[in-house]
Amino acid sequence: MHEVQIPITFEIARKQANDVAAYELRDFAPVDCTDFLSDCHLEAEGCWYFFQMDGLEIPPERWFLHGLAFAISKSGETRLVSDHRANDQKMKDYLKLLSLHLLGKEVESRDAYAVFSKKYHSEQRSHDAMADLQAENEVLGLQ
Repeated sequence: MHEVQIPITFEIARKQANDVAAYELRDFAPVDCTDFLSDCHLEAEGCWYFFQMDGLEIPPERWFLHGLAFAISKSGETRLVSDHRANDQKMKDYLKLLSLHLLGKEVESRDAYAVFSKKYHSEQRSHDAMADLQAENEVLGLQ
């Protein structure tokens, strides 16, 4: 029997993302901070994508928290993801890829991942690109 999942609202998704952001980022925000997300968000068929607030004082040794974003599926599943807004097309492509994955569209998400990987991860990958690729593989369960 296939379990029917009731979609969550944007408000619930944003609160969920903020709760995760608070857990991950509270040590780097002002003491009285209650909203750890920026006003910017993106939406696709299968998820919302939320971004951390500006002005956090994250030390260099916690480099992995720079560019941390939060994806919440329409059914309430949470993913820590990368903020690709520096490259508008990459951000759109990754949002589509993640949405397909969270919708359970395995074939489409694997095809989208292959295109994404080919487009954004050249033969001459830097150490940072390799780390991004590994993180994306883990998010999508493609290890």
